[in-house]
Amino acid sequence: MLKNYTNVFINLVDDALFEEKAFFEELEQDKIMIEKKIFEHFKIFYNSNQNNMKELFKEYIKEFILMNKNNFTMSTSKLFDISKQIHIDYLLGDCKEERFNIYYSISKALQHYGIYSEDKICDLSNTVFWKKLIKKLYLLYFISKNSFLKIIEHNFIKENSTLVESLKYFKNNTSFKIDCIDGNIVFKKCQEMKIIKFIEKKLQQIDIFEFLSFILIQKRNDRRIPFNYIINLALKNIHLSNLKKSNDKIFKTIVTLFINFINLYQLRSFNMWEYMYIDEQNIEEKLKKQVLHLNLYSLSYPLNTDTLIAYINNLIGNEILNKEFKNKFGFSMHELTTFLINTDKLSKNANIIKIDLKYFKELEKIVSFFSVDSKVINKNYLIPTSLVNIENLFIHNPIIKHKNTYYLVGFKYFKMNFYNALVEKIRLNFDSKVTTKIGNNIDTYVKHIFSNKNFDIYSDKYKTTKNNKPLECDLVIKLDDKIIFIENKNKGLRKESYSGSSIHILQDFIRAFATSQFQLLRHEKNLLDNKQLIFENGKILTYNNEKIIKISLSPNNWYSIMNNLPRNIIHALTNIRFTFKQNVPIEVEKEFTKTNKDLQKLTDIILELDKNYNIDDILFNSLFIPLELLSENENDKKAIEYIIGLLYLKNDITNIYDGYNNYKKLH
Repeated sequence: MLKNYTNVFINLVDDALFEEKAFFEELEQDKIMIEKKIFEHFKIFYNSNQNNMKELFKEYIKEFILMNKNNFTMSTSKLFDISKQIHIDYLLGDCKEERFNIYYSISKALQHYGIYSEDKICDLSNTVFWKKLIKKLYLLYFISKNSFLKIIEHNFIKENSTLVESLKYFKNNTSFKIDCIDGNIVFKKCQEMKIIKFIEKKLQQIDIFEFLSFILIQKRNDRRIPFNYIINLALKNIHLSNLKKSNDKIFKTIVTLFINFINLYQLRSFNMWEYMYIDEQNIEEKLKKQVLHLNLYSLSYPLNTDTLIAYINNLIGNEILNKEFKNKFGFSMHELTTFLINTDKLSKNANIIKIDLKYFKELEKIVSFFSVDSKVINKNYLIPTSLVNIENLFIHNPIIKHKNTYYLVGFKYFKMNFYNALVEKIRLNFDSKVTTKIGNNIDTYVKHIFSNKNFDIYSDKYKTTKNNKPLECDLVIKLDDKIIFIENKNKGLRKESYSGSSIHILQDFIRAFATSQFQLLRHEKNLLDNKQLIFENGKILTYNNEKIIKISLSPNNWYSIMNNLPRNIIHALTNIRFTFKQNVPIEVEKEFTKTNKDLQKLTDIILELDKNYNIDDILFNSLFIPLELLSENENDKKAIEYIIGLLYLKNDITNIYDGYNNYKKLH
């Protein structure tokens, strides 16, 4: 049975305060001598002229805690969980205000007063330790003489309020009684599945196509709505829909049910400001939260169809592939492009596009290629935080076949699903190395983008004046006062990562970001040390104190993760290494050992740079952006200026495109 730390803590507080009731009442009666009595009670030596008795008592409490360090087995994060649950109980009306003030204040005191910030402390099962500590923390309130407990009363956390709203919703509107223990929802056996089946039953009683149209006209940035989860679960249930009810009032009721269900996972209150404090202790959990938020909530940025076509033509398209493609799939890249352009025109006025092949026989091969039957789309799509066993994902099947009619859902937002589907089908059918080839094509495409803007660009292999060993560089752009290094890594999130496996998310992120940052930092060090990079084509890049900016580029959109502060992220990564349990599979150990080597390379180059240069400034001038952003703004002469602006403008947004557009509006 799951241990309820909050209940244990509350019982300890009640016991400690009851046992010391006479002493506390005595102190209350003689407030003038309260400090003297407390210090004499604990035999703490103090100078009668000492001004700050509170600081002296705080130090005494810290020493008391450290005296027991051999018994530290509980994470101090448990105290955060406890204070969170106490706040939730108060908002639910299960805890009176007077008791809430006491419980909450004592649970937060170590952090609030800055007394103790280490990772471990004695477990609550050590009742002797905790009763003594609770007594001291309660007395600290007496010494402080300010309204610490009353101030805490008003420290309402938005996330807790949202969770409480949803707990009340399920209590008042359904038969489900949902437990919250230590700040987290704990579903009873099969309860999570029962709630999902309850939602699916509601979906099956309406016209799901009409419902999807209703969802897709909502504001994309409405953070309450879990767009992705709603759309994917609705798609899974199309074949069971009776296609009858098409009432906005009913649709709103179902959306409210979705909102309150997904609120239970506590991902809605995601905000970028908390990611300013990312470190090696919390990076794994914070990245996981961002990925799950992406999976459940964020609608993709509505890219231009030209960007999709540019991806297909520049990253996949080549003469040999085009020929094989026609032979394998029965239509050419040109025919596909024409289809996408025509689809774009239709999508201007409709979020659901209906294609009846009786009237569009010439489209049959293309439509069939990208389609999946409604009976099997998103097969096994159920629990929001466990998506690893899904089959026939919408992301790889952007057209749904339902009763001999084909439907395109939300082309405005999901058009890149055509690119994802194309890559996946090529990989499975005739070129298993297509992703490697795409990586090589990205370099050529990015050079093409910047060549068209008449920038002074450098690329490929270079040497330094002190080292004849050539190094590879994807691209350098020389501006009047800036030098921009760009490195591409064609690494995205694997299925395990999308399902919320934090260790796989972290590893995928290291492969995409940390490895490219190592290369970029090495280029910067070579330029700073040698003042020149000599490229094999004869061009020489000379350094004259320009600002050096480093851009990690990915053909995969990492959404809000790309908004994180690279400096903080990089520092966190240098303090991480994967360790292995006994009997770990050899392949897994081999894979993560390689990742450890990548992290060591990053650490080493940072240590080398730190010897002679300001490492914080160097790491500040780093970015992580999607190739889509370059492609989308290929014809904007000021695009590079706006991209650089992302260094200075950090927004509480879930998509880097919105940050780019915000900076563009300001300039």
